Amino acid sequence: MGVRPLMSSEADEKKLITYAFATLAALHICGLIVHHVTGVSLLEWLGRASLTGKLGTTQKVFLIVGYFAIINLELAIVLWLTPRVKWMKKAGPFTWALILAILSTNCYIIPRTIYLDFVTKASSVGLAKPVVANLTKAGIKYVVVAKKALSLQKILVEIGIPLSITFLLLEIDLKAIKKSIGGRPFAIFFIGSLGTVIAGFIGAALVAVIFHDPTTKAEALKAIAAKIAAWIGGSENSAAVGVSALKMSGDFYSYYTLAGVIPYAIYITIMFSIGGSEELVNRINRFIKPKYNAKVIAEQYRAEVGEKKLPPKLRERDLFIVGMSAMIIVMLAFAFESWFGSYRIFGLKVGSLLPTVIVATTIALIVGAYTKVRNLPLLRPIGMYFLYLTIFVYIAQKTDFAKLAGATHIVLVLMAIFFIMLAIHFTIILLGAKLIKVDWATTAIASVANIGGGVTAPLCATAYGVEELVPLGVIMASIGYAIANYVGYYVGLLFLKLWAPGALAALGL
Repeated sequence: MGVRPLMSSEADEKKLITYAFATLAALHICGLIVHHVTGVSLLEWLGRASLTGKLGTTQKVFLIVGYFAIINLELAIVLWLTPRVKWMKKAGPFTWALILAILSTNCYIIPRTIYLDFVTKASSVGLAKPVVANLTKAGIKYVVVAKKALSLQKILVEIGIPLSITFLLLEIDLKAIKKSIGGRPFAIFFIGSLGTVIAGFIGAALVAVIFHDPTTKAEALKAIAAKIAAWIGGSENSAAVGVSALKMSGDFYSYYTLAGVIPYAIYITIMFSIGGSEELVNRINRFIKPKYNAKVIAEQYRAEVGEKKLPPKLRERDLFIVGMSAMIIVMLAFAFESWFGSYRIFGLKVGSLLPTVIVATTIALIVGAYTKVRNLPLLRPIGMYFLYLTIFVYIAQKTDFAKLAGATHIVLVLMAIFFIMLAIHFTIILLGAKLIKVDWATTAIASVANIGGGVTAPLCATAYGVEELVPLGVIMASIGYAIANYVGYYVGLLFLKLWAPGALAALGL
């Protein structure tokens, strides 16, 4: 009887890669099939927890635990696959994490939003006595009076970013990095912001030509102004300019939101993918001929602070100290926002000048620079875990291909204009980088800080292998948050004055 030879480690790895792809494919195919047959997501079907009906405690717990279990499964697979598969390695893990986030909800593996029932006694909701009697006779004592989106996903996005940034920045020695950053990265950020404004003027001119109905034209011009605010600052600025300041209608704001998701997701994916291709980055740098190089800055920083010495054995208390340090910093940042956020300085709320993520960033940088907390183990892995998790949930919530299929021509026209605006922004920031000789990694961080804001700018720094510039991405995004409302609002007023003066009069101006 022959002895079966042991399989080589290379063959073992190929087999595991096949299993990993098969698992991802099975999840997505099953999600589509289950949704087609039952109308619910795969997660809901597995737990018999359809979000359209009354949920028991076990079903609620299953939804929450299952939601994060599937996300962690997909992220674990993609992070394991990326360095082992040649064509995946070129794009980088962030790109595949973004793609999986989009597919996970559009293939109905997980629900986009988790809803829970608010239940009360049938006798206490004002139903007629015969109805209550019939319900009681049927054994129904409680009825669903309301359904509300579970705040778990929103909480993760709001807390996950400050928490992940805090973990990452506690490892940074501010005294070492401040010597090497200089002013050029901020110059390229403002060039990118200028590119967004120029792109907005071109987009507004296209709106004025394409839309003839005065109301639609005015609303679309407001949408362009809101997008300028969003692509200099963030979604908060978009809502502030579009809805609060320029009074965009609720229906049109939903069109605007839907039209902006795919251009945004594709642009961020492309920027991250470039970071995964050293050959492409080098080709762009040959065009730019930079004198400022993020890689060199990062290497100088590493040489100055030295190699981090990890303890020979990881102890439980180390994890508690790491967790305590980050949690207390984030707690203090939220406390600052709670106490002082509504105060105004020169008419501007302190909360918009110093949002929670900036306060947390500041405290973390100071603690990292002046204490030995930066020597604690696992700061970066834990920080990256929360970043991946948060960006996955953030993107998954925002993309809905089903709605796009039934979108009106307004959505499609806005989407095309947004793609044009992104192309103009990209061209201007690339030419700006060549003008002031800033390398592509720094330029990409600045561009993503513009278009993506505080959620994606830190991820971009890690995608290009310059984790030391994570604080730079946060600072750029924060500057964008601070100036975006002003830029978007006043440019929006100018758009209305040029192409829709009637709408300007309706605003009382």
